[in-house]
Amino acid sequence: MLKAARAFRDAGAPTLYLDGSFVTAKRDPSDYDCCYYAGHVDPDRIDPVLLDIDNAPAMKKAYKGEFYSALSEIKRPDFVGTFISFFRRDKDTHAQRGIVALDLASLP
Repeated sequence: MLKAARAFRDAGAPTLYLDGSFVTAKRDPSDYDCCYYAGHVDPDRIDPVLLDIDNAPAMKKAYKGEFYSALSEIKRPDFVGTFISFFRRDKDTHAQRGIVALDLASLP
């Protein structure tokens, strides 16, 4: 995740929002999902794989996680809205919940 976070920072993103099993009580998290505000990212300064969610297998292979534009629409049987809204929703209870914001400026 650090490799991807640095890539987003270097492309202008100030923050990544983390979801997936890393933000649960799961003892050994297996994956992570992040979202970012696309308007902050210079697409010419980042690996295109990180911006192409349609090629999620390549993204997961290279960075071990998935990255979504925060304001992109998601349409599922149980949810319609933006990815940032989806991340803020408990997958079991559907209640609002907090998410983890990673301050990319603080990265080494």
